[in-house]
Amino acid sequence: MYLLVIHIPFERSAPGAGLVSAEWAHDLVFLKDSLQGRFGEIVVACPERPSGTPWHQQVPRELRESEDGIRFVPLCPAGLRARQFWHRAPSTWRTLRGLAQQAEVVHGGMSDLFRPISQMGLYAGLSAGRATVFIVDMDVRNHIRQLQGPRRSWRTAIYLRCYERVLRFAAARASVSFLKGASLCQCAGPRARNVHDFVHTAHLRDWVISPEELQKKSVEMRAASTLRMVFIGRLTKWKGLIGSIRTVDILRRAGVPAELDIFGGGEQLEELNRLAHDLNLRDAIRFLGARPYSSKFVTSLRDYHLMLYTPEAEDTPRSIFDAMAAGVPTASFDFEYTRRWVANEYCGIVAPWSNHEALARQIAELWNDRPRLIDMAHRCAAAGAFHSAEAWFNRRARLTFEAVDAHRTARHVRRTTTATRTAP
Repeated sequence: MYLLVIHIPFERSAPGAGLVSAEWAHDLVFLKDSLQGRFGEIVVACPERPSGTPWHQQVPRELRESEDGIRFVPLCPAGLRARQFWHRAPSTWRTLRGLAQQAEVVHGGMSDLFRPISQMGLYAGLSAGRATVFIVDMDVRNHIRQLQGPRRSWRTAIYLRCYERVLRFAAARASVSFLKGASLCQCAGPRARNVHDFVHTAHLRDWVISPEELQKKSVEMRAASTLRMVFIGRLTKWKGLIGSIRTVDILRRAGVPAELDIFGGGEQLEELNRLAHDLNLRDAIRFLGARPYSSKFVTSLRDYHLMLYTPEAEDTPRSIFDAMAAGVPTASFDFEYTRRWVANEYCGIVAPWSNHEALARQIAELWNDRPRLIDMAHRCAAAGAFHSAEAWFNRRARLTFEAVDAHRTARHVRRTTTATRTAP
């Protein structure tokens, strides 16, 4: 059994079936396929959402144990406050201990320190002597620091210090660790055992724009009279959609015929609609709602010339790679993630953080230099093929297999040595 413990909730839709977001379901199925049945069934232990809860920001997908080979085990109700969670923590721990005893591999990560569901799963695996996989797919430290700015409270400083200590503890003991980005790998420290920098992509190689389609797109881009941009993600404050809309306004006032289509849902929809109305951008900004993650959705991105992403703090959006697969460069701020995958691979442009005027200026220059924009689209397609989900999940599976084999060998050596020492 491969036990995955995570804070992302599911909803029980029927006996032996659960609802999760379409993107998360895609990842789970791909994880199962990449492991090739080597560890048996995939068990996901996580909080449970109340039945019938609206999926405001996401499109759900049902996974069935009998058909998809993925079983959900509820640990606690979703949305608990910290005090409520700790009241239930003993029963959650007992459930995780029991599951870990049955598992061959236990997969954990980093969730909120006040509700450390994923960490508890990793500790259960370690205490049961199982091979463990530790995954962190976002540097929360940078995210919090950038959101709060230089005037961080002492509570935040303590939280970040504790976060780093927990991460180092896990990376020093897990059989294998996959940390997203160089800063997290450095944070793991010198005692980390088997740490790998990794990228979490979701698009398949077959979804990448073909050379023939790319050529057609290049012709369209040369003749286009309107700059078509796209955003993909939740409509929440730190995603920076207010800044994105203002960037469109700056572009249009500078004479660039820019439009922005926004895919996603969230609590900021009304506010963003009002802003577009106040700036007289109703014809330039379209809110298209959430879409299920699929080949059809990624293919539809080929109609765009740029992906616009202006978050208020460090983020690691997989949509950058979905855009690459569609031959769409990204225009964003200069964070570690975008610098690595956008600027260094020449798959877009980056501007100083929170400088929308500078970003709009670079976008205008790119729009007026069509050969450069088309060259970036071609580089995106090549990068999209290289960074397909098959490539990264298979690398991760191979490293997991090696770590589990090493764990088995070490356990066998320990048992043999113990038996030899205790023999009469």
